[in-house]
Amino acid sequence: MGLMTNIIVGIDPGLDGAVALLNGDGYPEAVWDIPTVGTGKKTDREFNAVELFAILKPWAVDGGVHVYLEKIVGNLQPAGRAPGSRSLFRWGSTYGGIKAVIATLQLPLTLVSPITWKRRFGVVGKDKEGSRLRALELFPMVSEKLHRKKDHGRAEALLIAYHGFHNAHMTSDTKAMASTTPSSS
Repeated sequence: MGLMTNIIVGIDPGLDGAVALLNGDGYPEAVWDIPTVGTGKKTDREFNAVELFAILKPWAVDGGVHVYLEKIVGNLQPAGRAPGSRSLFRWGSTYGGIKAVIATLQLPLTLVSPITWKRRFGVVGKDKEGSRLRALELFPMVSEKLHRKKDHGRAEALLIAYHGFHNAHMTSDTKAMASTTPSSS
């Protein structure tokens, strides 16, 4: 048996993404926007790895932390919009930077596809607003962090973390059953 997971970290990557921490009871401890440097305009912002390191390091000291990061799958842009090379470079740089911080802190990492966590919470096929509304239902105690439509990254980070919480607290029998069903990823 490994170390008991006391803290689950969920990360919705990207410059408009967020980081959420749940304690061992599944209660939100903190939610942060992905740290960036630069002006407020998206095209002038870059991921701030030093700040993410500073955010995660205090939680990583005692062990018992597990990170769930949304896995990149398919097209990064909405249908009908071709991604620009600058946009893709910035996105990939942010994603790689997040993974580098996690590796530097030697935190266990699970990549989770969007369809997997969205299916768990009934938001498959819904836009980011659907995720925000679902997170408000599950986490009314942090509604002040989710009250704006642009807080969808925080909401998705909370849902990703809660997905991780469910995975971390499954019994070994349940895990064995889940691994044989076609819906598990």
